[in-house]
Amino acid sequence: MRIFIVGLLLLGLPGMCISASRTSSFQCPNGIVSVGDTKEEVASKCGDPSQREFTELTPIGRSEAYKERNTHTYESAWIYDPGPNGFVYRLKLNDGKVRYIENTEQYGSR
Repeated sequence: MRIFIVGLLLLGLPGMCISASRTSSFQCPNGIVSVGDTKEEVASKCGDPSQREFTELTPIGRSEAYKERNTHTYESAWIYDPGPNGFVYRLKLNDGKVRYIENTEQYGSR
């Protein structure tokens, strides 16, 4: 029986670790931000982020036609640092919408 319980704990532990960092929403001063919200909705609920990061996405099999069109797609991350009494959240945005929300599980520093 003890082996069975230990086995269940070991199987469930990785899932608990993974789910602790990703979330579907978080609380801001003017509302709750959720996956699927637009960047305008996020800005109205949370204000300006503490930091913004931009990453250029490169299509697989980049062709000459792609280079000639000079089309660039960017993914951005908005980081909200509430200060030492709250966790820092990172929002990944693509095409102007929140794709996922990550709780960094680190206290803020502002």
